[in-house]
Amino acid sequence: MDTLRSLRLAAGFQTQGELALAADVESTTVSQFERGQNVNPLYATVDRLARVLGVPTQAVYRAILNTRPAPKGPPRRRRHRPRAAQPAAETTPETAQETASAAGGV
Repeated sequence: MDTLRSLRLAAGFQTQGELALAADVESTTVSQFERGQNVNPLYATVDRLARVLGVPTQAVYRAILNTRPAPKGPPRRRRHRPRAAQPAAETTPETAQETASAAGGV
């Protein structure tokens, strides 16, 4: 299964920029094709690449479609950190009386 990168290297282009310059396309376009970020290329772009690479246009289309975007890794999960336990309030006779009087008990 050929990828655009393998076609580029087989044709002797060491960098994406070299291929882009020879095919008169943007280097970002070649980069997107090689990373699988653009799988709906214009025919004119694919035709230019195919001519420079010396392969049929259909081979370049297949190479672009064979490139899958790299996985971004597992989804990030938020970690719920338990809240620090609040120290229990000490109950003294004074605080018990204040609590009771505030509640209307004593």
